[in-house]
Amino acid sequence: PIIVTPRSYQYARLIPGKNVLLRSRAAAEAFLARQQANLTSFVAQEVVEGPDETLWVCNCCFDSNSRLVTAFTFQRIRTSPPHFGVTSFGVGRNNPAIKATCAALGKALRYRGPAMIEFKYHAGRGEYCYIETNPRLGMCNTLDTHSGVNNVYAAYRVARGEDVAETPEQQRDGVYFLNVHSDLYSRVEDGEPLGRIVASYWACRHSPMAWAVYDRGDMAPFAGSLRNAALSILRGIGRRLGRLVGLRPGERARCRGCDRTHRRTRGTAVRRRRARPAARARQHLHAASPAHGGTA
Repeated sequence: PIIVTPRSYQYARLIPGKNVLLRSRAAAEAFLARQQANLTSFVAQEVVEGPDETLWVCNCCFDSNSRLVTAFTFQRIRTSPPHFGVTSFGVGRNNPAIKATCAALGKALRYRGPAMIEFKYHAGRGEYCYIETNPRLGMCNTLDTHSGVNNVYAAYRVARGEDVAETPEQQRDGVYFLNVHSDLYSRVEDGEPLGRIVASYWACRHSPMAWAVYDRGDMAPFAGSLRNAALSILRGIGRRLGRLVGLRPGERARCRGCDRTHRRTRGTAVRRRRARPAARARQHLHAASPAHGGTA
């Protein structure tokens, strides 16, 4: 199998999701035909088969001499979207082999500043396969800090031209990272049994946790995430109801008030067999509005 991703965010609009998975020659040929004019906008990689637990990340920082001054490794447990997305559930674990590879990679590239370097363990070869380098701070950098590695501060000091002592082996293992909404939604969509999901959360209940958006000292991000989760669930319910009654999102339907067609918005395409009196009153007001040639 081959996974195809945009070279940068400016090309993300060319495909419907984060990436495209091509599992057959026919699928690859169809993709090439569709994207013939945009092939230089993508990067294609071999898919290393294996569960999400074989994915590893090193969040690190290199100084002005390309020395690895800070490094934190963690093991992914689950990702969102499933298997080929960003970390939704992970745990900090020291991995000297990956850190040594990152140190050599940084020297070869003359790299300076923060980096998020990804790997996947290949059981057949018995080695960690390099996936990619993101030239920025890692998304889960709060996990780094909770585990005793402050990559954010190290990157700040490197940017200021300060000397940073090398501490690549300094990290506290066993701290978990969890984005509850993304992880739960992704795993349910992937068909994982709910009992297994709950059991995985229960198993780390006594372990230190670095939440994605929750912090007792600042509840605003957590409240915002709850709002976004609720809206996402409601939109999903609306889409399912629309499919049940045979209406597609964006479908045009005739307005009872003005006898014209209007585009239905996503999640609101639900038929009513019989209009209630209040609904009929709203339709009359709608028909008399200036936008429909009436008088308000």
